[in-house]
Order: sequence, then structure tokens, then C-alpha cells
Amino acid sequence: MSDPLVIEADADGRVSREHRSPLAGRRIMAAAIIAVAEVVAIIAWRPSLLLVVLVASVVTVLAAWASFKLAKHGLLRDVLWVIALSQAMVVAIPLVLGVSLIAALIVAVVLLIGIVVLITRSRF
Repeated sequence: MSDPLVIEADADGRVSREHRSPLAGRRIMAAAIIAVAEVVAIIAWRPSLLLVVLVASVVTVLAAWASFKLAKHGLLRDVLWVIALSQAMVVAIPLVLGVSLIAALIVAVVLLIGIVVLITRSRF
């Protein structure tokens, strides 16, 4: 069973939460910065995209598992979440770009077919 969040009241009656990690509110921003840096490095060094996606997927799963099983709270858990999120973004970027490219190609082909059909019908 996990420890409940401790809420304490100061002497003047203000409620304060248990000490939080410095990364607590900045996990997604830190993960996005790391993911962008990794994507730039991937573009510069051009490693195998399949290998990059495979390694990033494994790191995502391991970091997420470790954040649940090994670190219940605190800075270590936040760092593990940043690692997991950044690697998940690295995996998602090629997938989103690939799907977008395929969708754009399908739309372009459909439009070209439509234009050809309109041109052939207008001549007769």
C-alpha cells in the first residue's frame, strides 16, 4: 500500500503539502527538451531508425516499470518518469511523421485521380 499524501497546516493556518521534487511540475517540459535533443542527434548521426525505436521502447518500459516498482516518490521517480516520457516521445515522433506522410500521399493520389477524372470528363 502506498503512503498517503501528507498535508500539514502551518502556524498561521495555511495548508502546505509534503516536500515535492524539483522536477514534479516540470516533467513533461524536461522530457520534451530531451526528446528534441535526441531527435536532432538522430538526424545528425543517422543511426538505424529501427534500432533507435527498439532501444527507446525498451528504455521506456524499463523506466516506467522502475518508477512504479523501485521508486515510490521523490526525485528518483521524477527522473525515471522524465526518461520514460522522453523515450516515448522519441518512439512517437517517427510514427506520427510516418502516418502523416502516408496520409498526405493518400490524399495527393486521391486528388490527382480526381483531377484526371475531371479532365477526361470535360473533354468529351
